[in-house]
Amino acid sequence: MTSENLQAEWARLLVESLAACGVADVVISPGARSLPLVLAAHGSARLRCHDLIDERVAAFFALGQARASGRPSLLICTSGTAAAHYFPAIVEAASSGTPMLVMTADRPAELHDCGAAQTIDQIEMFGSHVRWFRDVGTPHGMEAALRALRRVASQAVLASIWPSPGPVHLNVPLREPLEPAASRTDEDRALFDTVTDLLAEPPRTCPPRTVPDAAAIEDLAQACRQSPRGLIVCGAAPIATMPACAAIEALSLATRFPILAEAASQMRFVGPRPLAAPRCSAFDLLLRSPGFAGRHPPDLVIQFGAAPLSRALLRYLESHPHCRRWVIAPHGWQDPGSRAQSLLFCGIAETAQALVERVAPREPGGQWERAFTEADRRVWDAVRSDLAATSWSEGHVARALCEALPRGSLLALSSSLPIRHADTFCPGERCDVAVLAQRGANGIDGLVSAAAGAASVRDGPVALLVGDIAFLHDVGGLAAARSVSHPLVLVVIQNGGGRIFEQLPIGEREDLSGPLSRHLVMRDSADLAHAAALYGIAFLRVESSASLGGALAEALARPGCTVIEAVVPPHGAAEQARRLQSAVASAFELHPLVLLHGFTGAPESFADLLARMPPDRITRALALPGHAGEPPAGGFEAAADLLAARIAREIEGRVHLVGYSMGARLALAIALRHPERVARLTLIGAHPGLADADERRARLKDDARWAKRIEEDLDRFVGEWEAQALFATQDSVDPAGLAAQRKTRLRQQPAGLARALIEMGLGEMPDYGPALQRLAMPVDLVVGERDEKFRPIAERMHERLPSARLHLVPGCGHNVVLERPEALAALLG
Repeated sequence: MTSENLQAEWARLLVESLAACGVADVVISPGARSLPLVLAAHGSARLRCHDLIDERVAAFFALGQARASGRPSLLICTSGTAAAHYFPAIVEAASSGTPMLVMTADRPAELHDCGAAQTIDQIEMFGSHVRWFRDVGTPHGMEAALRALRRVASQAVLASIWPSPGPVHLNVPLREPLEPAASRTDEDRALFDTVTDLLAEPPRTCPPRTVPDAAAIEDLAQACRQSPRGLIVCGAAPIATMPACAAIEALSLATRFPILAEAASQMRFVGPRPLAAPRCSAFDLLLRSPGFAGRHPPDLVIQFGAAPLSRALLRYLESHPHCRRWVIAPHGWQDPGSRAQSLLFCGIAETAQALVERVAPREPGGQWERAFTEADRRVWDAVRSDLAATSWSEGHVARALCEALPRGSLLALSSSLPIRHADTFCPGERCDVAVLAQRGANGIDGLVSAAAGAASVRDGPVALLVGDIAFLHDVGGLAAARSVSHPLVLVVIQNGGGRIFEQLPIGEREDLSGPLSRHLVMRDSADLAHAAALYGIAFLRVESSASLGGALAEALARPGCTVIEAVVPPHGAAEQARRLQSAVASAFELHPLVLLHGFTGAPESFADLLARMPPDRITRALALPGHAGEPPAGGFEAAADLLAARIAREIEGRVHLVGYSMGARLALAIALRHPERVARLTLIGAHPGLADADERRARLKDDARWAKRIEEDLDRFVGEWEAQALFATQDSVDPAGLAAQRKTRLRQQPAGLARALIEMGLGEMPDYGPALQRLAMPVDLVVGERDEKFRPIAERMHERLPSARLHLVPGCGHNVVLERPEALAALLG
């Protein structure tokens, strides 16, 4: 038997055994010592070979393949320092739980420690960063040795995926001659037949299925049943966990616990859903607001997968130490704060489904759920307003990319600012994509290479959102990107580099435009067009939202790789972040609530609502002129001025002014005439005033007729007033609530009530429609979904005041205060 043919068969058995265990892709960096392994991979019908000269690029390329496919790729390199270039990717694979097989060719024992070229100590060179290491030894033709080699291959693949996925290192000493002999002896042919027979019956490995402990599941189910203020937190997760998303959504639908999903969780960018689970995807910005975070303490947090990386969320959880916290993850200790009550090491989908089966479904629309979903809408409104007010920013780039991707695409997000931009500017329902992110060690290296690797094993488009420094850090990855056949779009945010430091504490303490900047940000921008040209890759440079949209459409329609350089203002991200944080904090600042009731009402009309508000919330319900013993004011705007003066006397600072029906019309007048007093405005069933003179005259006559009935017979008037079609939806209200409303109406003084209608009716109200755009404070327009009269009025007001938020309250008509006080409390809380 010739030694060179023994070595060739040894390599064939090793490589083909890995293929038999599920390896499909081999990433090869050329070198002489690895030649037998390369020839074996090249000759395999089951393996796809990818050739990349740079080992560092090759390793991240394999990492990207594994993240996209869920199976390990095989890396092959020569001996010496070549393997050292794998190290950053191995660290990331170990930290993120990504399977990877590293096969390093080595010199035989007789060439070590004697000055032989390209010879270093490769034994356990990656230390604790690999899940398993084996030096396979030099080739041996004995059948027991061949069977052992086949077993080692199976053990390597198993160790890369179980019990904790990660990198595995096989070191393979090889002797010269490295090329197989041209002719074969009888012993060579016998060895070939033996290896072929061994490959025909590879050993099967069946990792155990991790099932949740029944007792632990019952404990958590009991906690869910007893906890009205629960949250479901989803940190970064591999693409392979996407089948678990449906089970997590089902758990949220059953418990009505809002889902707080990070951009890399696979739970974030899921597109619109017919039965939408309660979500709060804007939680990072929201929880930076002390006004919201302090008023909404959770009593249970269920964390699926990796620990969240949002600092705002971590601070929020730390500020509520008595909240019970459960962690469900198949592997890894995902509790950096050491506060988890229980950790379940089992499958996420199985655990979520088991909980669904043990938790009685709650009714949707509870106060806790609505508090988070309403707050989520308010934050996204603030984001939308800021983007509309800014012509071009990094936020525009992130949002445009997400919305341009076809359903089923893969979105790769760079560490540092790009993944933060996705969290901040990209609502989950606006796209339906899988996400690839470097959330193990969170480094910025190898991102282009990893995106190219992912694209090499997927059929659809792949896009990478990356910063300029991270792109330049892996510019060699373009060698891998140029071989991709499907659309691969690399969107590079060109902001002068290193702008993350402007948003860290150092950016608040130091002037990063001074001498310190040379250590943290790029002083000279590189011309990325030259980098793309070097590798023959299409290149586009954009400097506006309009040009970006066209560039994305062109790149996504083109096979192969395209680099899009988006040149944005260098300090824009920090300035935009400060604006948004300020806007969100202001939106949830605790201003005192001042409530103005409707016609025939009184301050006690808000009793049910106030009972649902936090006890420490400052609230004041005021009687309108002519109601509850208050004297008439003498006219509509006189009434608004009178109420504004009373608010100024009784409450210090600005207020959150809430009005219903007639009270809403007066609240609108106060906000327009005394804007310095109003921090926020909520209008329920409002009307901006009549523009048509004929309508106004007709309404004055109607008001006069109603006023006469009031003075003639209050009891009869109340019956006729309540019989109007406008209040037909109140038939579902609790009888005690209707009785209390009637009692309030019958206690009114007829003369005062009639005068109030004459002075403050819609006929006397000025037309404020043209003045709506003067409202500078946040405005909420609230209307019942079944209110056929005032719903179109609210929608028209929203068209004239696009910055306002329109809330259609389900299941009720005109009197939201009476019919759905819990929904209104969630909105105001």
